[in-house]
Amino acid sequence: MKRFLLVLVSLLAIIPFYGYDFESDGLCYRIIDDTSVEVAPLNLNSSNGCGYTELGDVIIPDSVSYNAKSYIVTQIGQDAFYKCESLTSITFPNTLIKIQSNAFNYCNKLTHIDLPKSLTYIGYGAFQNCYGLTELVIPENIKEMHYAFTNDTHIKTIYYYPEDIQAFSHSFPIYVEQFIFGDNVRQIPHDCCLDMKELKSITIPRSVTKIDSEAFRGCIGIKHLTWNAIQDVNIGLWALPQSSNIEQLTIGKDVQYIPARLAAHSKIASIVFPSSLKAIPQGAFMECVNLTSLHIPASVGTINDDAFLGCTSIATITVDASNHTFDSRDNCNAIIRSETNSLVLGCNNSTIPSTIKEISNNAFYGCTEITKIELPNSLTSIGSEAFCGCTGLTQINLPNSLKSIGSGAFYECAGLTQISLPDSLTSIGSYAFVRCSGLTEISFPKTLTSIGEQAFLECKKLAKITALPNFPPAIYSGQNHTFNQVNKSIPLYVPYGATNRYKLADGWSSFNNIIEIKHSNEPLNQYDVNCDGKVDIADVNDVINALLSTF
Repeated sequence: MKRFLLVLVSLLAIIPFYGYDFESDGLCYRIIDDTSVEVAPLNLNSSNGCGYTELGDVIIPDSVSYNAKSYIVTQIGQDAFYKCESLTSITFPNTLIKIQSNAFNYCNKLTHIDLPKSLTYIGYGAFQNCYGLTELVIPENIKEMHYAFTNDTHIKTIYYYPEDIQAFSHSFPIYVEQFIFGDNVRQIPHDCCLDMKELKSITIPRSVTKIDSEAFRGCIGIKHLTWNAIQDVNIGLWALPQSSNIEQLTIGKDVQYIPARLAAHSKIASIVFPSSLKAIPQGAFMECVNLTSLHIPASVGTINDDAFLGCTSIATITVDASNHTFDSRDNCNAIIRSETNSLVLGCNNSTIPSTIKEISNNAFYGCTEITKIELPNSLTSIGSEAFCGCTGLTQINLPNSLKSIGSGAFYECAGLTQISLPDSLTSIGSYAFVRCSGLTEISFPKTLTSIGEQAFLECKKLAKITALPNFPPAIYSGQNHTFNQVNKSIPLYVPYGATNRYKLADGWSSFNNIIEIKHSNEPLNQYDVNCDGKVDIADVNDVINALLSTF
């Protein structure tokens, strides 16, 4: 018997109780505690609704009296006005804290609600199917809201003011045309504007510090994005509007940081950075093919390697003269990191100053209109994918100062027919000359110690390779991929006396037409590793480096 009573009590605790304690001025109330009450249904029936049949304009008071005692009205109870189709307006008290589940579900004649600032909670489906609502204001103290307005198909405008909501489930209909955030909003919750395809613009306010996952997922109609957040914002997965549809981006005057990929693949043709901006992050403007000009303000101290990757229409690049990190010296139409003399970003109209030591990763990525480029004698390295996709490039002279060519540096530079690798070069990265289909011959310098995987993949027109190093340069991971799809019967010219070394070396042994070169009438001394005509400490160092590179 005791166990049965315990089960009964448990069931009663979870089953909604729809009774009420007293009536006052046509409304029913249930006592919550010694000081507060909630508005309750009159006599709830699941098919006929809450029992109120003749309510029109309803004013809920701040307090009510019962048995000579005053109670504050703090809640609208579960199903309190469910299916009350006669209800045309509702005035809430400033004491109201909670509106419980389904409280106004199917109140079809409600055309306006003015939620009080005291409100902190709106329960599941509280205003679902209120088809008369066209505008909505969510007050600033709301902390929890669940599926509250999802089927209200006529709501077109929402004003959203909660500062930092703690629990939120997809609560708004998808047909909203305007969604305006208040200046105090710090967090934009998960699913906030999910699938609102009719939104044309959105403004992220100054106060925002966090945008939860999928907040703007499916908002494919947004064409104008204004970013005013002045702090570095924590961005969730799929949180931002789909950037590929954005045509105009406005960055507020006090903004210091913008998110990664903010306008990637967008249709923007111009962008004005505020004087407060400190960094341009990863992929922020990647593949913005309509972008034609770029000015970096004095405040910017960080630009990610791929921030402007694939912005192939940029014709003018300038850096503010007061910038202490970057410059565009000599009107070069490029961005240069001043301290390291590294060219960070160039364009089809760039010239490379004589002081440049490095071409950074992606610097000329996709600049298809470049046909010829002069590299200075100060240059020591070319970064990964620095000239990737420069299909119009037919001529480039690599200076004798160059030591390394990065991964994919000349990927798909199909216009190159011949390239001279300087004697200073020590390494060629993976995929460096992939699909350079115009290359007919290549000569490797004596200093070369390593060639990356698939560095000459699909260079099918190669008819001659000259390998001057006496010790074969190490090939990535010992595989035969470096010269994949290169005809292995073409002449491979090697130093005199080095044939056996190449025949035994990984990646070189697949060539079957190895020809030795005599640099003089005398046979090459087998100990003259670097082929400079003498045996000295330099040969010892080359042997050591060759051995180390194999590990």
